[in-house]
Amino acid sequence: MFVPRRCPSPHCPAHAHPPARFFQRNGSYHPRCRNHPVPRFRCRSCGQHFSRQTFRADYRQKKPHLNPLLVTSAVAPLRRKGRLSRSQKARRALFGSHFQGRTHSATTRRDRRNPLFPIHHTNARLRHFLSRLRRRSWCVSKKSWALKAHLDIAALWINYARGITNRTRTTPAQALGIAPRAYRAEELLAWRQDWGPLSPDAPQRNPNSSPPMSGISQKR
Repeated sequence: MFVPRRCPSPHCPAHAHPPARFFQRNGSYHPRCRNHPVPRFRCRSCGQHFSRQTFRADYRQKKPHLNPLLVTSAVAPLRRKGRLSRSQKARRALFGSHFQGRTHSATTRRDRRNPLFPIHHTNARLRHFLSRLRRRSWCVSKKSWALKAHLDIAALWINYARGITNRTRTTPAQALGIAPRAYRAEELLAWRQDWGPLSPDAPQRNPNSSPPMSGISQKR
């Protein structure tokens, strides 16, 4: 059962420091985009009415079922071959004065013992999942904010939903102990996480149990 962590009104005293039982339940409603009722609440401090949807990242969206499709399509691999030109190599070599450069043999096997393995592996995964970073492609970013937004989506999906390898299926967040399991795309976009400690909790269920009603997301 969903329990709100705070009042969504920024002018309410229960917004930043909510007391115990600052709300009372106020029925529910049935949206067209969901097959289950959404509970409503009323704040005892300011009297504002809100629902569970107020705390979700898909708040006021008419077709939230399309969000997972957008995420998976944004990180879908684009299979195309090509090499960097000399000018592209020169631009990518300009790291700035605050970096110290060291030379490594390009013929060294690119396994985990290679000191550049983390960089090669990250670049290869990004080129595989993001069409904007593919070599010799018409898919480019005209605006820096668009590239950053695409990278944010890829980072969220790669770290919390995509396994490090196809064999283990373990995500980087699982390996670091941040997440108990791999999340589905619809869970990544479920609950907003821009309220700090008072944000709704991420799901902790067993992957073999029934689907949860919560998730993690970054709302912008």
